[in-house]
Amino acid sequence: MTRTLTNLTRAAALAICAFAATQVHAMILPQVKVDVPFDFIVSGKAMPAGEYSLVQANAPSGVPTFVMRNERTRKGVYVVMSQRAVADATNNQAQAVFACRAGDCYFREIKIPGSDNFLTPIPKTTPAQHEKLISLNLVR
Repeated sequence: MTRTLTNLTRAAALAICAFAATQVHAMILPQVKVDVPFDFIVSGKAMPAGEYSLVQANAPSGVPTFVMRNERTRKGVYVVMSQRAVADATNNQAQAVFACRAGDCYFREIKIPGSDNFLTPIPKTTPAQHEKLISLNLVR
């Protein structure tokens, strides 16, 4: 009986630690801003050039989700970052990355120092298209 209670206590402690670790990992990015000097597309929505705030949203699915809001118009869009990539160890600046091709720029990635990078799906390129990545620094 005592052995069972001890095992249950250990299991409960492990479950609490695992839950706490996921909650700490979920709060990766404080609200930051980025000044985007060009029009772009995010989550299928065209956005004008301007200053944008970016804050992590609490998604019940557990998939990293952010809200990107235009500071002037206050219009925003949810950005589901369904993919992750290993961060570049040399990058020590939080950045928003845009993929530009064929006259359109797409919000593509959030780079966070000390963490994995978050990527959102964008349309695939055709063989004739040349893609240029533009990284803009995020500020608090």
